[in-house]
Amino acid sequence: MEQVYTLKEAAQLLRKAENWLKVNARKNDWGSKLGRTRLFTETHLAEILASGTSQAAHPRKPRPIKAKTPKVVMPNPVAGASVTPLRARPEAARSYGRTA
Repeated sequence: MEQVYTLKEAAQLLRKAENWLKVNARKNDWGSKLGRTRLFTETHLAEILASGTSQAAHPRKPRPIKAKTPKVVMPNPVAGASVTPLRARPEAARSYGRTA
């Protein structure tokens, strides 16, 4: 009688992620289902290894490489130049739609 493995045990023996095995077992009809549980025998595991499937059922698309934006360097104020200091907005301008 052959040894029977659960999905978790089979994934460990195959050195694959559980989700990879679950998706590919569903897609390729590997293993046997007993209710909601998928079971694998040594014959099933040999079949999986013989199939040579190493790609995921739904391979991910590579992420685009984001271009680095250059840092904006603010010029130093020139000595004697007039610089307007920042001020808070007047209360009337901060009403945000509220009526007094």
